[in-house]
Amino acid sequence: PSLLADDASGSPRYSESGHWKNEQGGYASRQRSAAKDKRAAKATWTFSGLQAGHYEVWVTWKPAQEGGVGTASNAPFSIRGARQNAVVAVDQRSSPVAAADASNLFSGLAWQALGSHEANGRLTVELSNQANGLVYADAVLLIELDGAPTQVDADTQRTRDIVQRSGALRLEEANNAAERKR
Repeated sequence: PSLLADDASGSPRYSESGHWKNEQGGYASRQRSAAKDKRAAKATWTFSGLQAGHYEVWVTWKPAQEGGVGTASNAPFSIRGARQNAVVAVDQRSSPVAAADASNLFSGLAWQALGSHEANGRLTVELSNQANGLVYADAVLLIELDGAPTQVDADTQRTRDIVQRSGALRLEEANNAAERKR
C-alpha cells in the first residue's frame, strides 16, 4: 500500500520540536518551515504497523519562491528503518521537478524520492534545520515495493478527506491515473 503523512495539526504520524512556522503552499496548501539555527528544530514523520519489506520514501515541499534565496540546498532528511539509517541531503531551493512521464506526480504535486528503505514494523523520516538555510517540512509518502495487498489506513483516509475539502486534486483521482499508467 501507499501511506501518507502530512504536517497537519493533530496528525498522529507527524511531530515536531523546536521553532517551526506555518507557510502557504505544498500538500493540502500548508507546510511548515524552520530557519537555520544553532538551536535544533526537527520534524518527524513516523509510520508504525508496517509490514516487513521495502518502501520507497517520497517527500514534497514548496519553497516561498522558486530559486529559493535563503532556502537550504542541503536539507537533511534522515530515514531510520529496519537495518540501516540513511541521511539524504535535498536541495529545497526549488520544488521537486516533475518527470516527463509524471511518475513523481501525486495529488497534483511533484515529489522527490529519497530512495528505497527497509522497514520491519516501523519507518521514521526526520528533517532537521541543521542546514545552510530555511528548510520546509510538508508531506511524506511511502510506497510499498513488495507487492502486499493495497489498503488505506485511517490516517491516510483523514488526509484524503482534508485534501478533498480544501479543493485540491483528489488523491483518488491521482491514484487512478497512476494505476492507468502501469
